[in-house]
Amino acid sequence: MMKWFNWIVGGCLVISVIVFITFHYQKKTTFTAKCIKVFDCKRIIVWLDNQLFYNRMKIQLSDVQCPERTYMMGKQAREDLKNIIYGKIIDIEIVKSQFFGWSEAVIYCNGVCINTLIQTRWKK
Repeated sequence: MMKWFNWIVGGCLVISVIVFITFHYQKKTTFTAKCIKVFDCKRIIVWLDNQLFYNRMKIQLSDVQCPERTYMMGKQAREDLKNIIYGKIIDIEIVKSQFFGWSEAVIYCNGVCINTLIQTRWKK
């Protein structure tokens, strides 16, 4: 009889810890991060400080249409974005968050919206 009681108490303890972590660990929707890689003119990887588990985050610029990386204009657009934000601290505003995959976001660097800047310079 005591064995079952221990299992029930242990199970309740585990469930309460999971519920506590779930409700108290909320992902921020606006934060600052350092750009560590530029894939093409609309996808980057950023490095987050002071995070518990994942320090890298994949970001896709929201509402940006630009040439593919395989074309010459796509390479130029990638270099343009790289010159603007690579290695800098940027402000990120998450629009659509994904645990795995590319989260969509609006990015600001020195008060300039990078999404609209890239969209106007490199529209398809």
